[in-house]
Amino acid sequence: MKKIVFISLIVCIISNYTYSQSFRWVEDSVMSQQIPVGLCTWNDFSSHDFFAEMQQFYDDYQPQNLVLKQIADLLKENEQFSKWEVTIVFGAWCSDSREQLPAWKKIADQLQTDYQVTFSYRLIGCDRSKQTDIAEYDTLVDTLFSRVPAFIFEYVIPENPTASEKRFVKGLIEETPNASIEDDMLLILQQNIK
Repeated sequence: MKKIVFISLIVCIISNYTYSQSFRWVEDSVMSQQIPVGLCTWNDFSSHDFFAEMQQFYDDYQPQNLVLKQIADLLKENEQFSKWEVTIVFGAWCSDSREQLPAWKKIADQLQTDYQVTFSYRLIGCDRSKQTDIAEYDTLVDTLFSRVPAFIFEYVIPENPTASEKRFVKGLIEETPNASIEDDMLLILQQNIK
């Protein structure tokens, strides 16, 4: 058992190292500044010019507490949601991304702070042609989504401790939500509870 835990830990560390090394800065000719492409974190671009606008959206966004409570209750009642992850493909060059990504971050932060619920997510920056440098998501452009940001709700099933994960798309918010991100998220989660 200790070997399995140790091997799992090593695989996790390697995976995190690989992902942390997978983004790069690309010059966006229209914005005349560098934008992140590939897997990144909120902090990776916090020192760039476009981040001030995103931080202002984050500060101003007020998630609906009633909806967040419903999401939190749903996540706490269903162990299967520990296997859910949201992959957010965004473009720093895109005004919708600069608005919706901070709203998502505020929702995720508030779920964790107010309800002690962590919803796993990862951020993948793309260029204007919507290429991310991550093949599995580059192939989804135009088949699953063609506009960003794309919030891809995935159910992740590890085959075994050393194998790669299988991901099943269960929902999508593309460019702008129908109602709000939290309303759309709640609907996606409710539709996938069996």
